[in-house]
Amino acid sequence: MAITRAPWRPLLLLPRSPGISIALQCRAYVTARDFFPNESFDHDKSSGSKTFRPNKSFDSSKSLDPDKGSGHHKSFGPNKSSRPKKDSSPNKSFGSKLVRRFIPTDVAGFMRQDGKLLTDQPGRDFLIKYGIEPDNGRMVRLQGGLELSSIQKDYAVQLGYSPRHVLNPFDLRYFQPRGHPLSPKIKAGYARMVQERPLWIFATVSGGASAVVRNAMQRKLTRAVYEALYKIGYHPSMPGGSSPEGAQIRGTLWMSIHDPCKAATQSRERFGTVVAGALAAHCKRQLA
Repeated sequence: MAITRAPWRPLLLLPRSPGISIALQCRAYVTARDFFPNESFDHDKSSGSKTFRPNKSFDSSKSLDPDKGSGHHKSFGPNKSSRPKKDSSPNKSFGSKLVRRFIPTDVAGFMRQDGKLLTDQPGRDFLIKYGIEPDNGRMVRLQGGLELSSIQKDYAVQLGYSPRHVLNPFDLRYFQPRGHPLSPKIKAGYARMVQERPLWIFATVSGGASAVVRNAMQRKLTRAVYEALYKIGYHPSMPGGSSPEGAQIRGTLWMSIHDPCKAATQSRERFGTVVAGALAAHCKRQLA
């Protein structure tokens, strides 16, 4: 089928292929269906906006395996025909409550409020090939008891976790539909991280603080978690990232720091120890 071009006019739309919608200049949406094909997505009728919600039959103990359920879904958009089933044995450490989606200002032009990323075809192919999820709103809140809840309150931090590798929201700019000159370098770095780092950790900071304080807290809390994991036998920043017992923590930890000044008055060692313990207790998986 031939494609005709005209100045400032859209290309002829090709027949829709599985999980992709072709628009201007072969731009394509990357949606949650590319990474979670077995879940249903309902509309949030109360707020009037479309948001992705996990299936009520969501079994966290099974969903935390990133090697399962990958691929393309044949439909595009919410699946209205599916009916959630009751799960009698959910993992109490992870509820279905999702973190609040964060979309940077410079990304809002090509990422919708429901988490759909408009990128070019090479960007879409790269994300799906390496299994990198662009939508941080699909992450669940990390819950591991009173001690972890106390940590999040004392440090003014919200913790989100995904069994998949999630793109840092500030790196979404390199996947804009018009392309970016640094995109090849960023993609090469992420491709290397997929192979070498089972666990990714990134932090975002909000609140009225200087850039020095914000950057310092990002580095300190991230390093604290890595160091604590290393002490208990995990090596998340090394190839393999497994413990002597043959277990591995894989996925992405997102630390959303709401008050960096408050977090700066707390012990980073305590933060790292508690968070690492929660990850080891609830997010590890046995290697084959």
